[in-house]
Order: sequence, then structure tokens, then C-alpha cells
Amino acid sequence: MKFRYYSMLVGALFMASCDKDLKVAEAPDFDVTTESNTYKAGDKIKFNIKGGDANLIAFYSGEPLNDYDYRTGRIINIADTGATMSFSSSVQTGSQADQLSVLYSTNFNGDYSNLASVKAAAWVDITDKFKLGTSNKFVASGTLDISNLVVHGKPIYFAFKYITRPQATNGLARQWFIQSFAVNSKEKLDGKTLTIADLAQAGFRIVDENPENAPARASITNTRV
Repeated sequence: MKFRYYSMLVGALFMASCDKDLKVAEAPDFDVTTESNTYKAGDKIKFNIKGGDANLIAFYSGEPLNDYDYRTGRIINIADTGATMSFSSSVQTGSQADQLSVLYSTNFNGDYSNLASVKAAAWVDITDKFKLGTSNKFVASGTLDISNLVVHGKPIYFAFKYITRPQATNGLARQWFIQSFAVNSKEKLDGKTLTIADLAQAGFRIVDENPENAPARASITNTRV
């Protein structure tokens, strides 16, 4: 019996940094001034911008995560504090049971080109750790502490696995929706929780078992799978 297997995968490397220099042959003709050099918190500031050669303007307000001291990047060590994962789901139409499951892997090689590559990794089913939707109303999954799932120095991948069984004998397939996916650090910066990855940043991919004869009807946006 053949099943259609859809898997959307995301890798989140919990300790990473970026080092890339952008070389500019000549400084652009660009200047910014304000009417005063000092302002009180809450005051409106008018920026006078002169010159039109700048293609990108970066503004550092001094707020958490927007302070100039960390303009080149910041590494937050969460090794001793851990991270959590959560999402929301809903389901509608159809009658097939147990079509959706949630898995994770720490040894997937990142090759999304075919299902064989995905299956070659060791995946652990953690579906029972979450609450899944039972109707067209979105239900919060609950927050899972994934600290003990992370392997030092390795990325962790999460997958939503969807199976459609032959509908003639198993009933119509159901339509599942995933949104509000988030991996958050338990470590806080200036009292605010750090989001390591959300649905827009996660890089979910659809890996279909039979893309030519039974292509996946799933779709991915920045807010929903």
C-alpha cells in the first residue's frame, strides 16, 4: 500500500554567527542631521536626510536588539537555559485519522531534493507532546521545552509529516493548517524573549513522495503551512 508523504523541514542552529564584509569602493554622498543633539525619551525627532546615493539606511534607536554596540551581530549563549517550540493547528473536512505527526532530527543532512534523503535521517516522533486541532478553529499546541533535544554543535530540524491513505477505503483526506510556529530561547534579553525562528524564517520545504503522479497540494507562506 502506497502512502503519500509530505514533510516540511526546518533547521535551527542555536549558536551561530555571520561574518560577511560588504566592500564599497567609495563612500556615498549622504548625510543625516537633527535639529538638536539631545532629546528626552518620548520626544519626536525629525531627521534631515541629504544625498540620494544611499540604497540602504540602518537606524539604531538604542532599544533592545536595536543598539549600535551590537551592529555587527550578537551571540546569545542559550546552552544553559534552553529553548522552546510551539505552533497552532486546525483541521477541516475529510475523515482520515492520524494523518499529521510532528518529528525532529539532529542528523538530517539538509538535502531536501528527494524523500530518500529525508528518510535516511533518524527522526523522533514527538506528536504526543503537543495538542493538535480537532476542528477549523486553531488550537495552540502548548509549549514544549526542547532543551534536551538539542545536540551541542548541531542544528535541529523539525518536520510536519502528513500522510494521505487511499481514500476509496480510508475516507476523504483531511486539510491541516499550521501557523504561529516559533522556536524561542528561554534566555531573555532585557526582559524580552528571543525568537530563534518563526514560520517566516524557518525555511520549511515540501518533500513529496510522488511529485510526478501525486503532487503535494500543500503550500507554504510566511504565516501558514
